[in-house]
Amino acid sequence: MRRIILILVSLVLGIISCCALFACDVESEQEPPKPTVYTITYNLDGGDTLPSDAIRTYRLSDTAITLPVATKTGCEFKGWINGTEVITEIAAGTTGNLVLTAKWQEKEICFTVVLQNTTNAGFTKWADGTVGDKTVLVQIGEKLTIPPIVYDTLSETAKNNDDYAFRGWFYRDKNGTEHKLDLSVDFTFENLNVETFNLTVYARVYKQWAGPY
Repeated sequence: MRRIILILVSLVLGIISCCALFACDVESEQEPPKPTVYTITYNLDGGDTLPSDAIRTYRLSDTAITLPVATKTGCEFKGWINGTEVITEIAAGTTGNLVLTAKWQEKEICFTVVLQNTTNAGFTKWADGTVGDKTVLVQIGEKLTIPPIVYDTLSETAKNNDDYAFRGWFYRDKNGTEHKLDLSVDFTFENLNVETFNLTVYARVYKQWAGPY
């Protein structure tokens, strides 16, 4: 009986040893755990575009990561809001999924308007006494105010002839088409049909029976 018990104990111990060795072999064949991948979510907060190559994930082992620059019409990009701070990169050693919100600062966007003082307009000076072209700034969405002008250089014939008349201020759009400027209209790219913030406006005096000259 004792011999049988000893034999059974030996068998049990042998089985346990084999299982332990097998477990060690299986564990040694398993791959090491992969590092955690964290996500980056961008909130443009009304912005227009984000670069297509903007990084979307990162790992603890990554070095510092420079964040993309977003764009928004009429605004300057100042960075990404992360909690209570504004960042432009993800520092090395950072962990956790991130939700970043774009921080914007409105630009002072103005049209630069050159008011041409041309002889065919019938004046060579402004009411304030200055001569030559005058440059004014018009913030986008606002209206242009033309400074007063002095019509003192029309010829004697023009001064005494009702056939001559000041017909207004004109400009050319992005296609080169001439338009009379409506001073009641807000200055925007759409309203003016232009593609640049630089605009030249010129006055015209018409000889009513012969057209502009």
